[in-house]
Amino acid sequence: MWRFPDLMDDLGEHLADNNRELLPHVFMATVEKWAESLLAGRTGELAALLDFLADGVAGGFESVQNLIDVSFVENLPYPDEPTASIRAMLPAELRLLLQHGIDPDPE
Repeated sequence: MWRFPDLMDDLGEHLADNNRELLPHVFMATVEKWAESLLAGRTGELAALLDFLADGVAGGFESVQNLIDVSFVENLPYPDEPTASIRAMLPAELRLLLQHGIDPDPE
């Protein structure tokens, strides 16, 4: 999270609310909402976040891929919603996750 200091307060609140335990899927939903908020003038930071998540998907760890898929990508706004333009910014690894059932790193 140090790469995205704006999330530190949210992380601290999350940990305080959960007896100092990180609940990755719950917190990732917070990250997704924050990503949507970056559309309003902070697209460089949004691109950095999306690239960071794409690197996580490409890293090959199934648990990380699942976290990003289920709790970030699946929480993205639908195409007819106001912040749906975030979908157009997704790197290839994240766009693939939008297509359910497609492995982003087939072997």
